[in-house]
Amino acid sequence: MERNLALNIEENIKLLKHTKQVNLSELLILGLLSYKELSGYEIYKIFEKKSEITDPILKLNKATVYNSLRNMEKQGFVMVKDRIEESNKPPKSIYAISNPGIERLRKILINSSENPVNAYVNIYVDLFFYKAFDKKEIKRIIHQKINQNNALIKILKMYVKAWPTNIVGVMSQSQIGIYENITETLNKILILLEDKSVEEIFSFKEFSEKELFEKLSQFDNMGE
Repeated sequence: MERNLALNIEENIKLLKHTKQVNLSELLILGLLSYKELSGYEIYKIFEKKSEITDPILKLNKATVYNSLRNMEKQGFVMVKDRIEESNKPPKSIYAISNPGIERLRKILINSSENPVNAYVNIYVDLFFYKAFDKKEIKRIIHQKINQNNALIKILKMYVKAWPTNIVGVMSQSQIGIYENITETLNKILILLEDKSVEEIFSFKEFSEKELFEKLSQFDNMGE
């Protein structure tokens, strides 16, 4: 039994071994610029706000943002579209993503998609930037993530079966639900892709608190 368990775990781990390094700051900045032109300060403030309400992993300090923009400008991934002069302040550069930058974003997302499933970084963060792909490529990536995810779930279930009263089994059980929810999310996206455009599904909009409460109120009223 133990030998069969080990073989089954090893077989599923093969689907999870492809690990490629991903520059998170580059991914986040290029991804955001793929939606609209922004200044370095605006980029910094967006991620500062996101990190406060979601996860510290999205927090980029000012130096990281400005250094990344300078480096990507040298490489031709971004370009300065405008410089705004303000009294008593340094000129503000407005950045836009270039065609090579879009290709770079696609490459980063593909590399990230080939890594083992990470519930936050290469699932929920990456998904916002998938409008860089066409439907066919998005479906290919999502099917790949589902296969990886299912392999991970099988491993976790084997751990639960082998060590039901050990901390390994207990922690594995709690993680199964997380990855099953991810699989459900990915399957829902595949369904949406059948009759919705990429732009409709993978849109990114900053809502003010007022706008958010107004939208929630609309749903509440519908239920009355």
